[in-house]
Amino acid sequence: MGDKIYCGSGKVFRFRNGGEKVMLNICLSDIPEEFIKEAKNGKRYTNLELYEKRNGADEHGKTHYVTVNQYRPEHQQSQDSATRNVDNTLGRGYQKPARVPYGGPEDFESDNIPF
Repeated sequence: MGDKIYCGSGKVFRFRNGGEKVMLNICLSDIPEEFIKEAKNGKRYTNLELYEKRNGADEHGKTHYVTVNQYRPEHQQSQDSATRNVDNTLGRGYQKPARVPYGGPEDFESDNIPF
């Protein structure tokens, strides 16, 4: 992932009853085509991220900014690692310990207790 792609801004609108909403302005021409996906229903979608500005509102009253979510999932796992007992979240090739079947309380005999 490279630099953030800024595509909009927003500001908080507070209601008298204590509720609030963020009103956004999105510049669609700032979103690269490579991040716009067409769904099975034929509609086009993109993923955006909304951040609150650290220094508060700017000179135009904008309190938030919008960026394009540039996350791209890795290619689908190979069938090899999908069928094996491998957990890639814990590091490459981490082998999960085998599960030991537990049949219930009858698996333990009272004379094998170490105390």
